[in-house]
Amino acid sequence: MQSSCILAIALAVAGCGPVYVVQQPPPPATQNGPFGAIAYSASTGQSSASWGWATRELAEHNAVTTCGVRDCGAVAWVSSQCAAVAVDAARRTSWGTDVRRAGAELAAMTACSKRGRGCEVVRWVCSR
Repeated sequence: MQSSCILAIALAVAGCGPVYVVQQPPPPATQNGPFGAIAYSASTGQSSASWGWATRELAEHNAVTTCGVRDCGAVAWVSSQCAAVAVDAARRTSWGTDVRRAGAELAAMTACSKRGRGCEVVRWVCSR
């Protein structure tokens, strides 16, 4: 991996400032569980994650309700693996999945970088 990619991931994990969400379909996942989800607020940049739930619906509901902001919405879900959500400077969301956190973050950053600049990972979750 190039050092610039490693630096981009390190900066993304640090996070900064509010961003806004563009709806995307959820990441592919098996239907076996356990499930995890990531929720995000477009108005504040607040995010939340939940994991270890028996269904996608329970994982999404828990992530949204623990986010603590009225406009939080589920932006990604995963089953028996990891997911990460990245946001670009234009406040568009991208996600990635992998069996490892680092792989999910890299996938989210790669997808985000194809759409825009200034990408950062805002939340990750592993549900195994």
